[in-house]
Amino acid sequence: MILSLPRRIAALMVRGAMDFVYPVRCVLCGTLGMPVACPACESLFSLMPARVCRACGVSIDGAPELMQRERACARCILQTPYHFSWARARGSYEGVLREAIHSLKYDHCRPMGAVLGRWLRHGPGATIDPPRQPDIVLPVPLHPRRLLERGFNQSLLLARAYVGETEWPLRTDILRRKRCTRPQALLTAEQRAVNVRGAFAVRQPEAIAGKRLLLIDDVVTTMHTVDECARVLKEAGAAEVYVLAVAR
Repeated sequence: MILSLPRRIAALMVRGAMDFVYPVRCVLCGTLGMPVACPACESLFSLMPARVCRACGVSIDGAPELMQRERACARCILQTPYHFSWARARGSYEGVLREAIHSLKYDHCRPMGAVLGRWLRHGPGATIDPPRQPDIVLPVPLHPRRLLERGFNQSLLLARAYVGETEWPLRTDILRRKRCTRPQALLTAEQRAVNVRGAFAVRQPEAIAGKRLLLIDDVVTTMHTVDECARVLKEAGAAEVYVLAVAR
């Protein structure tokens, strides 16, 4: 709808007053007149090391010779494979990047989702894309109760920005969290595995049958959440599941 001239002037005056009272500033360093994450702060986002496990993406810098030769971590060499076939994170969950993720999740700074999603795809170094083009992109879902509390799903904001202008379809109606779990950050590795077991379900198995799926999340640690998502997706008929996260 096109506003009349007086209403447009009034809108500009209100915006000017808001900018005066709440000036645009970097939420990370507080510099006025900067975007939500200024270039200086974004340049400080910690990157993952160059050498990572070819399967799960964990750092293998300084790992024993066998791991270096196999380009795989001990978990992926010795234990049962994950249900996903490939996982990567662009950043290391520390410093300014950790602050940026916290501002999104806990301070409800929604614009940071677009910043981090674009950085995930187009940050320093090569574009991080899965081995093959995904048929569908899925954000890791929140339980409806947690979604009501937070007001948004941070993984969905990241996924939207990551997908950007590609033609990759982004779906939120396929994977659901059917049980409200405790926050993973408060639990041990063993507790995390139990916490998410059976927490996810697939709504439309026919929509993913034989498809390659890309899961987007904000942070991965023990990989239990994304692996449980991958398990139910594979059991529902998905051909492959890839995982991408902003940080590890």
